[in-house]
Formats: sequence, structure tokens, C-alpha cells
Amino acid sequence: MEMKSALLLGVVVILFVVSIVQTMQLMELKDKVNSGVALSQQSPSVPQNTGNPGTLSQNINNLPTMVGGC
Repeated sequence: MEMKSALLLGVVVILFVVSIVQTMQLMELKDKVNSGVALSQQSPSVPQNTGNPGTLSQNINNLPTMVGGC
């Protein structure tokens, strides 16, 4: 019985330490986002939406080749 209690206590302590580390990482990430450091930039390989409705139908027609379909 003593062994089970010690094992359970060890697991609880490990989970507590992991939660503290994750909380600190989340706070750091929040600070970076608020300061503008972690702003994502769109990759140049991602096609930009031009607002041209003609390109939508062309993209839908080419969709199987774009996603590797038949």
C-alpha cells in the first residue's frame, strides 16, 4: 500500500511540475504576441486572394490535381 501511495504522489508531482512549465511557456508566448514579435507572416508560396471571381472556378476545376486526387 505504501508503494502505491508513493507512486501516486510521484505522478502528481510530475504533472504539477509539467503544468507549471507549460503555464510559464504560455505566458512567454502571450507576451511575445502582445509585443508583436510572434506575428505570423504569410508564406510567399501561398496564393493570394485577388478577389477575381473567375479564378475561383478555375481553382475548383483544378482542385483534384492541386490536392493530389485522380
